[in-house]
Amino acid sequence: MKKKISKKLLSPADKRETFIGAKVTAQQKEQIKELAKDKGMTVSDYLLARALNYEPKSRLGEVEISALQNLNMLRVDILRCTSALEGASLSKRMAIFNDVAFMNNWIDKVTTMVDRLNLILDQAKAPNVVPSNPKPQEA
Repeated sequence: MKKKISKKLLSPADKRETFIGAKVTAQQKEQIKELAKDKGMTVSDYLLARALNYEPKSRLGEVEISALQNLNMLRVDILRCTSALEGASLSKRMAIFNDVAFMNNWIDKVTTMVDRLNLILDQAKAPNVVPSNPKPQEA
């Protein structure tokens, strides 16, 4: 079964219709294709991004994917603990921690940590895009 790929609908002003070409060797073409693939981009998007002085971030390798999965599992574990503790009665919480102030502080700290983990995970999963405002060339 083929996976359906959806394309973004561009406004007429944003639609790319003008072609710019460059002659390259077969080896250079393959190298450019590999660089674009490594960044998770089309060759056109990659070349446009680089021409506009934007360095696309690298896609994750096996080590990074494993670390990301571990972070994700950590987030799930923390969320489960937090939910269980938030759902527990006051007497149950006191039996576990024996200090309500500590418990509330702990929940606040865990919530902050989960928010930070979410930010890291979202940034790592974000796709490369062609910037709308090119970076100025460095002298």
